[in-house]
Amino acid sequence: ELLGDNSFRWIHTDDKVLHYERTGGWQVITNFGDEPVPMPEGDVLICSAKHDGTELPGNATAWLRA
Repeated sequence: ELLGDNSFRWIHTDDKVLHYERTGGWQVITNFGDEPVPMPEGDVLICSAKHDGTELPGNATAWLRA
Protein backbone atom coordinates (compact mmCIF):
# COMPACT_ATOMS: atom_id res chain seq x y z
CA GLU A 1 0.00 0.00 0.00
CA LEU A 2 1.09 3.57 -0.51
CA LEU A 3 0.56 6.39 1.89
CA GLY A 4 1.64 9.64 0.28
CA ASP A 5 5.12 9.18 -1.19
CA ASN A 6 6.11 6.62 1.43
CA SER A 7 5.43 2.92 1.53
CA PHE A 8 3.42 1.51 4.39
CA ARG A 9 3.36 -2.13 5.46
CA TRP A 10 1.49 -3.84 8.27
CA ILE A 11 3.82 -6.16 10.19
CA HIS A 12 1.35 -7.42 12.80
CA THR A 13 -2.23 -6.67 13.72
CA ASP A 14 -4.60 -8.36 16.11
CA ASP A 15 -7.00 -7.29 18.84
CA LYS A 16 -4.14 -6.10 21.10
CA VAL A 17 -1.17 -5.10 18.89
CA LEU A 18 -0.77 -2.84 15.86
CA HIS A 19 2.70 -2.83 14.29
CA TYR A 20 3.58 -1.18 10.99
CA GLU A 21 6.63 -0.04 9.05
CA ARG A 22 7.25 3.00 6.85
CA THR A 23 9.99 3.78 4.34
CA GLY A 24 13.48 3.99 5.81
CA GLY A 25 12.95 1.36 8.51
CA TRP A 26 10.66 3.50 10.69
CA GLN A 27 8.33 1.35 12.79
CA VAL A 28 5.48 2.01 15.18
CA ILE A 29 4.13 -0.61 17.57
CA THR A 30 1.17 -0.09 19.89
CA ASN A 31 0.23 -2.57 22.60
CA PHE A 32 -3.41 -2.07 23.60
CA GLY A 33 -3.31 -5.10 25.90
CA ASP A 34 -2.35 -5.26 29.57
CA GLU A 35 0.52 -7.75 29.19
CA PRO A 36 3.94 -6.91 27.66
CA VAL A 37 4.74 -8.00 24.09
CA PRO A 38 8.14 -8.52 22.45
CA MET A 39 9.75 -5.28 21.26
CA PRO A 40 10.84 -5.34 17.61
CA GLU A 41 14.54 -5.06 16.86
CA GLY A 42 15.77 -1.53 16.27
CA ASP A 43 16.62 1.69 18.05
CA VAL A 44 13.77 2.91 20.25
CA LEU A 45 13.44 6.63 19.56
CA ILE A 46 10.41 7.36 21.72
CA CYS A 47 8.28 5.18 23.95
CA SER A 48 5.19 6.22 25.87
CA ALA A 49 6.15 4.03 28.86
CA LYS A 50 9.26 2.76 30.61
CA HIS A 51 10.60 -0.36 28.93
CA ASP A 52 13.53 -2.75 29.26
CA GLY A 53 14.33 -2.81 25.53
CA THR A 54 13.05 -6.35 25.06
CA GLU A 55 9.33 -5.93 25.83
CA LEU A 56 6.78 -3.22 25.19
CA PRO A 57 4.57 -2.78 28.26
CA GLY A 58 0.79 -2.90 28.03
CA ASN A 59 -1.04 0.25 26.98
CA ALA A 60 2.08 1.72 25.35
CA THR A 61 3.42 2.81 21.95
CA ALA A 62 7.00 2.83 20.71
CA TRP A 63 8.56 4.47 17.67
CA LEU A 64 11.66 2.69 16.36
CA ARG A 65 14.11 2.76 13.52
CA ALA A 66 15.40 -0.60 12.36
